[in-house]
Amino acid sequence: MICTANVKLEVLPEIERALFPLQSEELSILEASILAEGVRDPLVIWRYNDRLILVDGHHRFRIAQKHNLPFEVTEITFDGLQEALEWVYRNQLGRRNLTDEQRALVRGRLYEQAKGNRLLNLKQYHEQPKSQFETSEDTARKMAAEFGVSRATVMRDAAFAKAVEIVERESPEAATKILRGEVKDALTALPRLAELPTEERKSAIQKIAAGEAKKVSLAVSMARKEMLIERTSDLEDTDFCRLLCCDVRELANELGPESVDAIVTDPPYPEEYLPLYEELAKLAAWVLKPGGSLLVLTGHMYLPQVLQLMVGHISYHWILSYLVPGCSAKQWSRNVLIGWKPVLWFVRGKYQGRGVYDVVRSEVREKDFHEWGQSVSGMRALVERVSAPGEVVLDPFVGGGATAVAAVAAGRRFIGSDISPEAIAVTRARLRELEQANREVAM
Repeated sequence: MICTANVKLEVLPEIERALFPLQSEELSILEASILAEGVRDPLVIWRYNDRLILVDGHHRFRIAQKHNLPFEVTEITFDGLQEALEWVYRNQLGRRNLTDEQRALVRGRLYEQAKGNRLLNLKQYHEQPKSQFETSEDTARKMAAEFGVSRATVMRDAAFAKAVEIVERESPEAATKILRGEVKDALTALPRLAELPTEERKSAIQKIAAGEAKKVSLAVSMARKEMLIERTSDLEDTDFCRLLCCDVRELANELGPESVDAIVTDPPYPEEYLPLYEELAKLAAWVLKPGGSLLVLTGHMYLPQVLQLMVGHISYHWILSYLVPGCSAKQWSRNVLIGWKPVLWFVRGKYQGRGVYDVVRSEVREKDFHEWGQSVSGMRALVERVSAPGEVVLDPFVGGGATAVAAVAAGRRFIGSDISPEAIAVTRARLRELEQANREVAM
């Protein structure tokens, strides 16, 4: 059927929200094509009682209205809005230019719709479920087979779709960036953002919208750190913890000789930071008590240079293996998949402590407080290998505060420093959270 531009087609917000808008450049290309060749493809409408509801072709319809151009329509019959939306979702999946995020959103919406509508689920799959639980399982399994993905991917997509709805309510701009593929880890990390406390979630979403964070994990980390700093800006040092904002080269001026029992630290790994390892060795030779240990995490790439810089100042003792869940990274220049980190063990004088197992396992990855951060579980395992309760542990590169939390939780006194005021503030805030948690347990 051929219609003129003034035909009354109804645009339902529910259907339009299910469609992905074209970017301005794409819209300009479409408009130029229509002006040159007319509206070639029919618009799809749904005749519902006396209403003509537009189901597909919203951009073409508006361009035709704008330039008073005729267009063809084709009718499809639906039993109701839910069935019409299902058709729209499946039609969207036929587009070749969808991003991975847009495809995940559509699959997630289809899953949630099918799971929540028993009649629609039965009509789609022609099976009588035995229970509501089995309906969800059956739907996920069969949708996975239909779309050529795993059941886990369907469930991930469902969580992602719910998270997108939450983000869209807070900031349509952030949701648009995510669905265009501009936020790198959104498929896996967005559901976690959606579960944050309200203020942290809003802050993280705004950072995505403003372009301050190109990854969800970074936006979450920035928001969490800001909230922590705001809540604990007036905290002071205690008998169990002292924090200093200074360069590692200045730290010896703040600490007396032989004042520290152990150093556990994780300096930056890139080549430009190599001189810091020599400064760290000099500091250790000054502040460590006789027999005191220095454990320093480092990367594989410059391990020979690190050793060469440090052994002139403090004695090499051993190397420990720090295991992380899954693979940590790939070193492309060497074609190596890395699953552990070296922990170099140095001693001032002769080690006379207890026997130490040289494999350390980190239970989880923790990047919320620093992009290079280690886990509290991993750092605590290191702290406990080379110190005893009540002893002083130093971390001259405190970063996100994992060593500080680990040391205090293990009953050690802690001294930490960092050149970044933000790192010091975050560490102070994390220690206050630990203190509050300990109080609640004691009550």
